[in-house]
Amino acid sequence: MAQQNIPGDDPLLNVPSPAQVRKITIEPGGINAYTPQTLLKILPHLVATDGLYQARKFPQKGTIALQNGTVLPWIAIDKFSLELQGRKRVRLFIVPAECSLTGPRDGPLHPPDGPLFNHSGQIDIIYRNQQPSVILGYMALEAKRGLENVQGFSAEFKCVNGRSVNAFSFRFWATRRLSAEPLALIADGRVLREAILRTPVDESMRVFGWTIYAVDLPRRLFEEMIEAKRVQLRVAEKSFTLSAEQLEALRDLASRMDG
Repeated sequence: MAQQNIPGDDPLLNVPSPAQVRKITIEPGGINAYTPQTLLKILPHLVATDGLYQARKFPQKGTIALQNGTVLPWIAIDKFSLELQGRKRVRLFIVPAECSLTGPRDGPLHPPDGPLFNHSGQIDIIYRNQQPSVILGYMALEAKRGLENVQGFSAEFKCVNGRSVNAFSFRFWATRRLSAEPLALIADGRVLREAILRTPVDESMRVFGWTIYAVDLPRRLFEEMIEAKRVQLRVAEKSFTLSAEQLEALRDLASRMDG
């Protein structure tokens, strides 16, 4: 949970609790990310993250006035984050990537408590054609990223009406277009899914040298995959083994599904 003690000149600049808030104001203009009511409701679920907003085009701006007289300016560029601007520090906070945060705001939000996973992957809520998904971003399948033909992967599941669908999309990032070549996911020596790669699911990254193919897995098979001790991705004649950290990241992604 976000830390709640916030003296007026606290260099840590932690998120206040709703009980510490006297008033929330919103400046006219900018995007429509929060109302005073929805921002107050989401405060207990914000957790600190590294970095600051990069894109600040038309952000929503406002202030949080505390009971002790402190006034914290803030900006937001979406409904799932908040950048607080204190006297000595600026700090970005986000909410956990969960489908419940994309649905109607009258239901309870999931707290960020739960199992902790140790990995360097980034899990976020993204929108494709106004359809929200929870996604584990790109992870390289080999340590030497500078080598030619080094592939990577990502994984995601869609959110519908604030609930997760019961299937995962495992996405293989290739450095060249693969025409009618076989792909197999193998867990502890057992083939979970085989497919022939034909039409890429995403070619928007071709300018950066990536072509993305997708293999859809029902939740049951995805859970078998992440519970395995050894998972391999075989494409044509090449075989890649997922690292322990990458399996941990996939387990983290799976933990964010409802039910």
